[in-house]
Parts: sequence; C-alpha cells; structure tokens
Amino acid sequence: DGTLTATATPTITAGSLLSGDLGTFTENYVTKNVGNALQLVPVGTIADGNGGGNYQITLNPLSLGSITPAPLSVSAVPTIKVYDGTTDSAGTPLISGLIGSDTIGGVGAQVYLDKNAGTNKTIVPLAASVTVNDGNGGHNYTLSLNNSTLGQISKAPLTVTATANTKVYDGTTAATNLPSITAGALKSTDTFSLLTQTYSSRNVGTGLTLTPNITINDGNGGNNYQVTGVPLLGGAITPAVVYLRANPATKTYDGTVLTSVTPTLDALVVGDTFLGAGVEVFSDKNAGSGKTLTPSIGTLSVIDGNAGHNYQIL
Repeated sequence: DGTLTATATPTITAGSLLSGDLGTFTENYVTKNVGNALQLVPVGTIADGNGGGNYQITLNPLSLGSITPAPLSVSAVPTIKVYDGTTDSAGTPLISGLIGSDTIGGVGAQVYLDKNAGTNKTIVPLAASVTVNDGNGGHNYTLSLNNSTLGQISKAPLTVTATANTKVYDGTTAATNLPSITAGALKSTDTFSLLTQTYSSRNVGTGLTLTPNITINDGNGGNNYQVTGVPLLGGAITPAVVYLRANPATKTYDGTVLTSVTPTLDALVVGDTFLGAGVEVFSDKNAGSGKTLTPSIGTLSVIDGNAGHNYQIL
C-alpha cells in the first residue's frame, strides 16, 4: 500500500504491565516494497506516569513479514480510425490503482487486435508500454490488462476513374489502358489483384462508356476500402479492316466481263460470320492472259451484331 505500516499488533512475550499502566504498541515493515520474509519492527510507548521510565523495554524484530503486489488495472479505451493498414490505435489506456506517490512512466499504448475495417473491434493495451515508478522496478504491482471491444475501423475511401481508350474492333469489350486512382491510395502492402476497364459495348463507335473493374488484395476480401468506380465516356472502337481478295479465274470469251469465280474474304473476328458471296469481274471482255480481276461486295453481308459496321471491307 506504499507505506511501512503493518496491521498486526506486537505481543508482550516476557514481563507484563503493572496495574494501571497502559502500553501502546504497533509494528512496521523495514521496507514498503513487495517481498517475503520481510523484517517487522515493533514500536510503542508505555503510559506509566513516568514517561515509560519504569520499564526496561526490549523490542524484538521478526522476519516473517510479507507484502504482496497491489493490482494495477490497465484498460484500453475505445477509438475510431480510418483503415490505414496497421493495428495502431491513437488512444491511451486508462490506468487505475496507483498507490501513494507512485507514478507511470510514459503514457501507455494500445493496439487493435487486427488491422481490418469493422465495428466492435477488440483493442488490447500493451503491458510493455506501461512503466511503473515505484522504487521497486514496478514489482509492487500486478498488471491487469483489460481489453475494449468498442473499437472501430472505417473503410478507407478510394476512387478509381476510367481513362480514355481507343482500339480497333476485336469482338471484345476489353480495353488496353488501365484506370487510375484519382482519390485516396492503397495502404501498407495492399495491392490490386485486378485493375482493368471495359467498354460498355464491343461494337464500333465513339463516346463509348469505359467502366473500371477493381479487386483489391488486402487480406480482407477488399472490404477495407470504400471503392468508387468512376466511368468515362471516352472510349472509341474503330472498324477492323478486312480485304475481299479476287481469286484467279479462266473462261472462254463470252462477250462479258463476268466470271463464276467468287472472291475470298479475310478471316473475321471469332464469333462473327458472313452470308452471301462477293463477285469479281475481268477488267475488260477481251481474250487475253494476266488480266486484272476486281472483287466487289455482291450479296456478301457480315453478321457481327452491328449490321456489319464493325468492319471496313477493302
């Protein structure tokens, strides 16, 4: 209790007080600090009308004193923070139970049990952060560490905005450019496991909507972040160029430039097809070799879900 006082009362082990005389005796420890086999020393006075001078008092100490540690409570306090990738808590634990003039060195520290966003989170006081100045290296106390279950970590805001992208029609909604972080930042060692953007349509056009696709690897399924994906009307898809190629043809002069041979269309994007056939004609009707054959669309039509506008046929 920070004092030398003992609650026990010393006893007279030899001799006795005579009638009418009154003795007042107590005993004290020789140290205030925790320990066993501590020496206890009796002290006192005798009221005998002669200032105690009528007695020869022998005071016998006893080394059977014991002082046990006092309980010292260290209690975490509730705190709220935005997710930062650490378990740090800005709060200072409450300390109660100090005796007398004993003090605490430092302010103490506490941490969240884990780093992830959530409510009713456990906050733990750190024993190592508490130094007791009691003249006995803190051994006069037994620490009682009390957690708080009222901690809160709110999600970190993160804004990801699509960026402009232009590509040649390829039958997909994929964009090659990546979206960018326009507000906030990833914390600590967190990373993107997915950071892409896609077109709203696979078809040729301008002013197409690009939408970010985000997945964050933060050890919590991305739930440590409040992600806002901002689309952008900055997408463009230009037609894919395919060639209609004339094939060699031979015929007997018939007074026309026509041939029954049809031209070949270059391969289309996977999934797209065509109907009908193109036509090709000689450059003139006259007999000869090495003559130029010119292809044209004829009844050929491309089936691409966009009335053939995803292609430029040359």
